[in-house]
Amino acid sequence: MFQGPGLDRYMELLEDERRIGVVLGRFLWGEEGHKELDESLAAMSLEEQQAWLNELMSEVVESDTWSWIEAMFPDTPEKEAAVRRAFEELDEEGKAKASKQSAYFWLFFFSSFHNYLSVMLHGRKLTTLVAQAKEGDEDAFCMAVHIEPRLLRHHPVFCERHLGASVNFLKRIGNQLGKPILAGRIRYPGLYMIFAMLDAVGWPEGGFTHEELLDICDEAGLDRFQNRIEDTNYLTKRLGEYRRWQKVRGLSMQ
Repeated sequence: MFQGPGLDRYMELLEDERRIGVVLGRFLWGEEGHKELDESLAAMSLEEQQAWLNELMSEVVESDTWSWIEAMFPDTPEKEAAVRRAFEELDEEGKAKASKQSAYFWLFFFSSFHNYLSVMLHGRKLTTLVAQAKEGDEDAFCMAVHIEPRLLRHHPVFCERHLGASVNFLKRIGNQLGKPILAGRIRYPGLYMIFAMLDAVGWPEGGFTHEELLDICDEAGLDRFQNRIEDTNYLTKRLGEYRRWQKVRGLSMQ
């Protein structure tokens, strides 16, 4: 189980998706508040732990309480200055606690963002690709380093396989590293990222209707006209385009 809040431990989260839920829990509830939950998770089966993580991620997606995100991403100099002042007013213990909580947030953000990006581009989470690559899947290995090249430098299994790779495999890796993450034009990047986030928590199996999905897009600040999702009929068309785009991307990586 992931133990420390240091950002240099980010690669460890990609070993097991449940660890991403742990750092999110420690950010939201603090280490003490999360301790009891951590003990409960340890008593669960793998299936129960994954179900808990999916439910937690669904709650985060649907939550109306985004003030903590606004604090982490101040969008004006005034808000940034206010956050800095609030931190400086804390005592040393409070500063240490806030710094640790901030580290947990960024660990969650980095790992989740790359997971969502991987789902959007390849139809599989980065945590899934890492697991498959460790089992010897060269396609998964190439997809994973395409999403997160730092795996080659900071993940022991990826480092070892890279150093011992055949000439042909090295060429495949080099070809993937030479490709931009978003090769080709994406018409609706914000919309596709929302689709990927929902995919990552089990949607459409999770039960979102298209009306609810439109509400989520509104909450995320997406312009319906610019994204061509004026109503559920348009939304259905965009979903079809997204699925076809995912399949083309997946085939292109083989």
